Amino acid sequence: MMAVLGVVGGGWPWWGDSSEASLRSQLQQLAQLLSASPSDRPATRRARIDAAVRSQLASDARLRIAELPHVTVPGPALTDALTALVEPGEAGDVELTRIELDLRGDQATAFVDARLAGDVGRDLHAPHRQVTLGLVRRGDGWRIVDVEVPARKLEEPEPRP
Repeated sequence: MMAVLGVVGGGWPWWGDSSEASLRSQLQQLAQLLSASPSDRPATRRARIDAAVRSQLASDARLRIAELPHVTVPGPALTDALTALVEPGEAGDVELTRIELDLRGDQATAFVDARLAGDVGRDLHAPHRQVTLGLVRRGDGWRIVDVEVPARKLEEPEPRP
């Protein structure tokens, strides 16, 4: 789900060069927009994520997220799920640890390993998720048209350094 992750950016358009470097940079910026600091106000964070969903996902995007089988199109349910990734008052950093791109003209597929790291209790939890994004370049830039996030594998918390 983080993918969706990791996927959206508040008011941040995906236009410009379609090169791999440009798309990688845009995906990394998106991850930063989905991250949360302990000082984030819940309403502010939700508004930022909602704007990102509306601006980055095509209105006809198809969503297949294992933990959210009822969320199949962008909208309030997706915004709520992304906002709930991090509890208010806690930190959560979305990191993209691997991005592989397959660019074909006005279409691209991004294979992403995403990680949500946050302080929970005394352990540093950092679940990794594999996300596949389908993108198309439309008149106003790149838009995500397909998101696939398979079921999460159970992982032990990493000990705090």
